[in-house]
Amino acid sequence: MTMLNPVRSRFWWWLIPLLLLAAWLGARSLNTDVVWIDEYHSLQDTGVSFFGPRGPADIWVKLAERNPWHSPGYFMLLNVWYRLIGGDPAMLRAMSLFLGLLTIAWTYRLGRDLVGPRAGLYAAVVLGSSAFYAHFLHEMRVYTLFTLLAVFTTWTYLRIVRRPAAPRWVWLGLFLGCVALPYAHYYATLPVFALAIYHLLFVKKDRRWWYVVGIFVLAAVLFVPWMSVFLSVFNRTQEFERLAPRALSATDALVALSYYFSNGAHVLFLALVALAFTAKTRGARVLLFLTVALLLLLLLTNEVLQIMHSGRLRYLIAMWPLLSVTVGIGLLRLRMWRPLAAALVLAVWVFFGLWNTVVSDLTAGLDGSSYTFPLHLASKAVKPYLQPGDVIVNYVRDDDGPALQYERIAAFYYAQLDLDYLMEQTPKTGLDDWPAQLAEHRAVLAARERVWLARAPGEAPVTLGEFETALLETHVRCEADYGREGLLLSLYVTSPELCAG
Repeated sequence: MTMLNPVRSRFWWWLIPLLLLAAWLGARSLNTDVVWIDEYHSLQDTGVSFFGPRGPADIWVKLAERNPWHSPGYFMLLNVWYRLIGGDPAMLRAMSLFLGLLTIAWTYRLGRDLVGPRAGLYAAVVLGSSAFYAHFLHEMRVYTLFTLLAVFTTWTYLRIVRRPAAPRWVWLGLFLGCVALPYAHYYATLPVFALAIYHLLFVKKDRRWWYVVGIFVLAAVLFVPWMSVFLSVFNRTQEFERLAPRALSATDALVALSYYFSNGAHVLFLALVALAFTAKTRGARVLLFLTVALLLLLLLTNEVLQIMHSGRLRYLIAMWPLLSVTVGIGLLRLRMWRPLAAALVLAVWVFFGLWNTVVSDLTAGLDGSSYTFPLHLASKAVKPYLQPGDVIVNYVRDDDGPALQYERIAAFYYAQLDLDYLMEQTPKTGLDDWPAQLAEHRAVLAARERVWLARAPGEAPVTLGEFETALLETHVRCEADYGREGLLLSLYVTSPELCAG
């Protein structure tokens, strides 16, 4: 009978409250944000709502035609999740939360097996309290799947090459991870390249070495069916050309990486990384090599493609598990020198993470954070009062995001209610075009008996007063307030008896 190692057992139990905390940090935001345009594309590529139904073959074909910028693995997995739990955005986002929690647990496992259980626990705490990572726990995008596959594949590889023998399931895990990573995201191939570099330079060239090479090669062969789609991306360079003027330099990307990973505490991060590089153990050296190799690959790729700007730092997220273990090693080194100082530094790190997740908004500059118009709240608030022929006008402030993109997002929310809608916003071309836009929408609304007007609280759009004045020429405003926190919702009717509630 195998005895449980008491030291490892003691640290493993600390994962339970940590995972519960991370689950709360992610779950609290599952339904607080409106679906933004990239999440809308996830819905479209997955076949959710009026985009479906779709099977795996349909997703493969449609994605190749419409969105070759992404590989199909995530959307196929989300499609399975959708079939199990339905198409509510909060529940679809929950898959990212589930995968993110698995990533935290496997980061502990990576740190534990490479360095020790305390380093593994430190790493899990660092990742679990990351405000940047918590942001992606509630996004309907590929990035927590990306990190899970990256850390799992790294762990299986190191388990194989660092021990005399590995179970068959570990070999199978390495194979499946290497196959799944490029099908999850093109950038997800970079962790495999980092492993390949290490394998070429440092691993003994014996039979096991060749077996691992065979897995790498077979995984590459299995990506061939999608290779033509991948190569077509380079022929459609408009995306690169549009993003290149805003692309970060290598130096700027490193500064941004330090800022987001450290929750704004640059000095702590740099000090702990410096301490980690004083570690003498082989496991720590392996981890640090892989971390540096992956970082260099990411920076080099961005120098070539020029697609990572300040709002698209999500492509760096593959660094989060490895950097978490790196910081865990640094904390372990500090603990050997000053145990109390290590505990204090970890406490400060967690405080910064929680503060920037719950109180502050560290991720406000990321793509998607500017989508603030509460379509999700408006669709739920209006639902109990709907009558046939109703129309809702969503009045978007200039700083709420582009109304053109909201048009597609609104289609998702209101199609399920069979509710007609308009997106109203001050024209980007200026107020000179406003009279024509107002006249066009006034003609449409004059024929409707009931018109809902929704907008976000705060400063009113500059043209809202004129819009309401025009609406009141044919309608009266109901006295009832149909809004809720985060939403102002009013009903205008041609006759008072048509008011709802």
